Amino acid sequence: MKIISSKSISIPEVQDILSKREKDGEIEYEQQNAVEYCTLFSKSSKSDSEKTIKELIGNYSLDRETAIKIVDIAPKNIDLLKTILLKDKIELKEEELVSIVKMFSK
Repeated sequence: MKIISSKSISIPEVQDILSKREKDGEIEYEQQNAVEYCTLFSKSSKSDSEKTIKELIGNYSLDRETAIKIVDIAPKNIDLLKTILLKDKIELKEEELVSIVKMFSK
């Protein structure tokens, strides 16, 4: 298998892609495990996650990978959000952190 390109995608996007493959009967054992993982840990729909990722990138100047991590984890408190941002050494204002956490408290 030759890799032509790669990009980061959210758990709901992975679930969508693998579910389509599963319906076509093109799924292997490892992919089936990935589908089960996605089903357990997906916290939003594909369209909702894409919308939230775009919002995080646009409103908070986050890179795509960080925005995807935030959407996948869906932090319910500021400390968890700070932990996600810490890896990439991103610092946001307190009101921005509160605003992001509120996105996932709905």
